[in-house]
Parts: sequence; C-alpha cells; structure tokens
Amino acid sequence: MSKILLTFSLLVSSTLLFAQENSKSQTKPVLTEANVPVTEIKHFAEVFQSIRENYVDQLTDQEIMQAGLRGLLADIDPHSSYLSVKQAQNFEDLSEGGYAGIGIESDERDPTRIRVVAPFDDTPAKRAGLQAGDFITAINGVPVNNEDDQASPSRLRGKPGTTVVLSIVRQGEKLPFDVSIVREIISIQSVKARWLEPGFAYFRISAFQGDTGLEFRNQWNKLKASANNSKLIGLILDLRSNPGGLISAAVDVADEFLSNEVIVSLKGRNALNSSSFYGKLGQQFEGVKVLVLQDAGSASASEILAGALQDHKRATIMGSRSFGKGSVQNIYYLDNGDAFKITTARYYTPNNRSIQAEGIVPDVLLAGSEKKGYTEKDLPKHIFHLPSRVLEKVLKAYLIVNADLHQPSFLNQKKILIELIKNAKKTSFAKEYDFEKIKTIQDFQKQVPIFHYKDFEPWILRMVKGELDVSYPGKIDRFATSSGTT
Repeated sequence: MSKILLTFSLLVSSTLLFAQENSKSQTKPVLTEANVPVTEIKHFAEVFQSIRENYVDQLTDQEIMQAGLRGLLADIDPHSSYLSVKQAQNFEDLSEGGYAGIGIESDERDPTRIRVVAPFDDTPAKRAGLQAGDFITAINGVPVNNEDDQASPSRLRGKPGTTVVLSIVRQGEKLPFDVSIVREIISIQSVKARWLEPGFAYFRISAFQGDTGLEFRNQWNKLKASANNSKLIGLILDLRSNPGGLISAAVDVADEFLSNEVIVSLKGRNALNSSSFYGKLGQQFEGVKVLVLQDAGSASASEILAGALQDHKRATIMGSRSFGKGSVQNIYYLDNGDAFKITTARYYTPNNRSIQAEGIVPDVLLAGSEKKGYTEKDLPKHIFHLPSRVLEKVLKAYLIVNADLHQPSFLNQKKILIELIKNAKKTSFAKEYDFEKIKTIQDFQKQVPIFHYKDFEPWILRMVKGELDVSYPGKIDRFATSSGTT
C-alpha cells in the first residue's frame, strides 16, 4: 500500500509546465500534509490495489493509473481532460495549424465516439461535408476507442494521399453513413479576405491560432494595396463555425477595432489565472461600420471577439445565439510527456457578462439559424452558470424580503448582514468600501452597485440551492423558480 501511495504522490508532485495561450513556464506545486487529502488518496490506493489484484483481466499499473486520471478529469466538466503524449502533441499541432490529417477540431471525451466540434475551412473534412455536431463512431470499420491511442483518434491522421473511411452519426439522419476522406497536409490559413464591392470588405476567420492577428493584418494590407485608394466604408467579420482557439489571438484581432479599452477579463480562483486584456491606443478601422456573423458553432475565442465588439457598440452581431463556452483551459505537462487540461477561469466581456452556457445573443437574430442540441448547455457536466440578470433579481428580492422590519426578526437581519459583509470582503471590490460603516442591510444596498452582484454568484448559488440557510429560503426558492432558474 505504501508503495502505491508513494507512486501516486510522486505523480502528483512532479514538475509541471504551465501553459496559457501556448506560453509555457515551469511551476512546481508545493504539496504538504496539510493540503493533501491523505485519507482520500488512501481510498484511491485501496481501489487501485483491488483492481490490480481482482480485475477480470490483468492490467498494468500504468493502465490503472491512467484510467483513474482520465476518469477524474472527465467527471469535472466537458473541457477538462487527460492527454497522452500523442494527444498532447495533437493539441499543440492544432494550435499551430500544421499536421497531416483531415482537418477537424474534435472532442474525444466520449470513449466510443468522436464529436466534430468543427471542420476547418478548405480541408478534406470540410470538402467531404462533415458538420459541427457530427459523431464519428468508426474509423476504417474499427469502432472508436478514445482510450486506446492505437485505435483512435490518432488513426484520423496518416500519410498525405491515403484514404480514411469514417462512419458518421448525424442529428436528423435516421441511419449512420460512411464518408471517405483523403488525408492531406493541414496547414490552416485562419484568415481570408476579399472585397465584396468598392468600400466593403469581407474577412473570414476560421480559427484563432498563434498567427491569426498577424494574418488578419496581412490580409488587410493586401486588400488596401488592391483598392486603388478607395475608402473603406463597411467590414464583415465572418465567425460562423469558428470553434475558437487562443485568447491572445482573439485579443489581437479585437485590438484592430478598439482603442485602449478592455477586451476580456479572466477570473479564476487565484491571481495567476485572473487577468484583463486591453487594446492598445489607436485602432485600424476607426469609423468603419462592422457586421459580425456568428452561429451556434461560434465558440470560445470567437465569442470573446464578438462580445467585446458588441459591448463597446463597435459592431452589430448577426446570426444565431453562439455556442456559450465561457471558460478558459490551461495545459499542464507531466514529466513523462503526458499532459492534462483543466478549466482554470471564466472569462467576462467588457460589460462583465459571462457567456458560459448562455452564448452571445445577436443584435439581429436570423430565423432558423440556431442549431438546437449543439451548445455548451447541452454538454454533460457543463459548468453551471446563473445569468447576471438572474443573480441581480435573486439578490434584490432576497434583500427586499429580509430588509422588511415586519418580516424577519432583528436577529435575522443581523445574521443576513453579517453573511453579506463576510462574502463581500471576499469579492473583487472589497477594497473599494469601508464595511465598518455598513450598519444595516439598507446601507449595504446603497453602497454596492448592481455590476458587483456578479461577485456574489457562489454565495447566491448556495442560497438558491438551499445550502445556505440564513432566513426565508422558501421565498427565494419560489422567486428563483418563477424566473426559470430551477
């Protein structure tokens, strides 16, 4: 038993490489007896030993350990996962945009099928008709097994010119069908541009890679060179079926339209995972009217760009509600070459909106353009989010109900105020107020503005779920139910 515990402890405490937006820096977590759940690790070791000795087929220690790690991360949220050496390399290749395969971004969390997040433009997958939301269930007649590197999904890759046959399950189709695709070198050009007519430019951004910002500027310079000095009047940004990518790339493009303004904020549990990104002084397209096209396949970095332009009233958003991925993932590399990807923060638009499981609502909604069943909120175990408007309503109602002298006792009011101040001191705006001067709930209401209610989400969420009993939870439950939050 002690050997297993030692092996597990060494694995957890090994040097990690911290990666955000593909920038890597070494970080070594410090584990002490005080912050390691020794009892839980002991339970894990007991299960480990039982599997080793009693499982029907003999498994290696590595197989058991990796199964445990995969299960641990798979149970957290749809975007956290354990990556083998090959999978980690595939992830890096996708960010860089150069490899041999069919050209899709995929989700491999389900052991028995690969979900197509999106096919990239001008790739074999796109030309073969693969669609966002398709499921690949077999490769060359062999059922998908995402837990076996030799079975899939690495088998989607191969020598350029070779053919791979995929069995596809598609929403709306009664039966699975096969698609033959010829592999080729995938070198994704993330930005393309052309003139629609004099004065009106069209930019298609298919993914946000490390060079997307530079490519956007290069494409614009080419357009200018061919414009015969005609003035740019309007610009279309096409983000449809763009699955996202690097936050830094989205910020780089947004900076062309915004000047010295916040673009996106990341909020995690610690300072390392919390930051804000701002545009530089000046902008490339000042005064130019901008239209952004999006659909249900526009996710992550696409939503960061659209949300920033929408909040600053710099563009009109047209299409359907976007995917709703409002979380940020970092990759940590282990010393054996494997890696794991975990969600470390939520991101917020300039107006402090979280689009997690909500998406960007377009200014102009196109009827029939929304793809039902394919959004963040449809994914199992997606990160729960209470929209800001609901948080505001719940907190206001709670304060109003409990501030009424004819309803709760003075003791209850005092208890509520203590709870409010205790939680307020943990929030981002704690330094802005002198909480010693807040003597009543009414004082609290007057001093804390609406846009700070978001900082109370963890507390309000516990209250709505009935986990925090301070006073009159039943009334809050009824209010929350009538607002569609339960």
